[in-house]
Amino acid sequence: MDTQIAAYLRAGRRDGVRIGPFVAGFSADRANPYANYAVPDDDARPPPPTSPR
Repeated sequence: MDTQIAAYLRAGRRDGVRIGPFVAGFSADRANPYANYAVPDDDARPPPPTSPR
């Protein structure tokens, strides 16, 4: 079910911009901060941790 919701959100952004494994949507003309968000691809995984130097 979660993947269906994410797929719907990704497909619904007419102004969506691909940034890495995300589709991000920005609404410059709306003050609502929740109108700006990014939805990860279904197979997106975080990168492995890096060791401190």
